[in-house]
Amino acid sequence: MDSEADSTSTKQVTAAGGDRRPAGEERIRVVIADDDPIILDPIATLLETRFDVVGRARNGRELLEIVKRLTPAVVVADLAMPEMNGIEAARQIKQTCSNVKVVMLSGYDDPALVEAAFEAGASGYVVKLRAFTDLIPAIQDVLAGRLYCSNHVGSQ
Repeated sequence: MDSEADSTSTKQVTAAGGDRRPAGEERIRVVIADDDPIILDPIATLLETRFDVVGRARNGRELLEIVKRLTPAVVVADLAMPEMNGIEAARQIKQTCSNVKVVMLSGYDDPALVEAAFEAGASGYVVKLRAFTDLIPAIQDVLAGRLYCSNHVGSQ
């Protein structure tokens, strides 16, 4: 392969937030929800390195409104939120926007909660203690049609 063609095929662009990706590649749209700004803000910063974080919600009802308005590809939702928990929000998101993938983010590693999240329509479950290592792979897996669960859930 000649070097000019090779350099063209690997041309990269810098998107808002400094993300480097192949030219013409769209950033995946993500909405995140957590009632705690100490969790929400660092998670948003992490995800903005790879994805287009188009909305942030602080409770389940606000999350539903944002998802209906912005139709992201992925929602990352806290399990325990005011006004509507993440499991019920996931259930309603899947009923109204079936193409949206949901990754549950939780401080709990209880297998019963994992099961409830998947039954509600979530495709991923990430324990908050592992969010900075697991969240990006979880989003990549659910976008590829696979289920994802933090690997130490229920092992304690």
